[in-house]
Amino acid sequence: MLGELRLDTMKIHIYDSFLEGHFYDRLVQQGHIQTFKKQVVALLDSINYWQNRGIPRIDVDLEFIMETWVPQQSGPLGDCAVWSCLLLEYAISGVRVFFHVNVKEAHWMLGELRLDTMKIHIYDSFLEGHFYDRLVQQGHIQTFKKQVVALLDSINYWQNRGIPRIDVDLEFIMETWVPQQSGPLGDCAVWSCLLLEYAISGVRVPVQGDEDYTPTDYAARRFRERMGRIYWASRSSYY
Repeated sequence: MLGELRLDTMKIHIYDSFLEGHFYDRLVQQGHIQTFKKQVVALLDSINYWQNRGIPRIDVDLEFIMETWVPQQSGPLGDCAVWSCLLLEYAISGVRVFFHVNVKEAHWMLGELRLDTMKIHIYDSFLEGHFYDRLVQQGHIQTFKKQVVALLDSINYWQNRGIPRIDVDLEFIMETWVPQQSGPLGDCAVWSCLLLEYAISGVRVPVQGDEDYTPTDYAARRFRERMGRIYWASRSSYY
């Protein structure tokens, strides 16, 4: 089987190509799942996971989720190891698609299309602005749904992956855990980039403050400074 630990939710997703075998149930009955939970938390503690990311240490009881959509093996050769590798390749080669969302002349948010669940997660650093609601009311969300499905059809998404074409009605999920901006500089675009970096690296957004800045303002300021150093160091001259 293939397992995936998602550090943002502290959930472990299991991809099993032979669900009829009930192999996960065996692991539960033999106590291996409970042992593995403890080992994961101990490992995170040993590498100072929370401390290094500037977030409070939390009590973790990892939740295991069996992904029931996984194609089921049917060959005579015992293809479980092959399917585990195949699913790993699939998981890291395009399951998550990130994009920036712009509310014209007003706001920026981060969006993430998860192709395994056909859900779009929205990361908004200024929920009080209700900018997503504006997009819904103006019909942009419904239009975007159709555009995504049309794009998937145009690249033969289902055909190329050997899975049946399904009717898709993308579900949008607002992620309410996102740190909320507080600085005076209109940091929505900064936060959209900062959250993107977090999403693809697994490094949680640092929100510790100091005597001059609120926590989220501090995080945005540090991100601006770091990006400035990176851009300056990689600049090229045409003269």
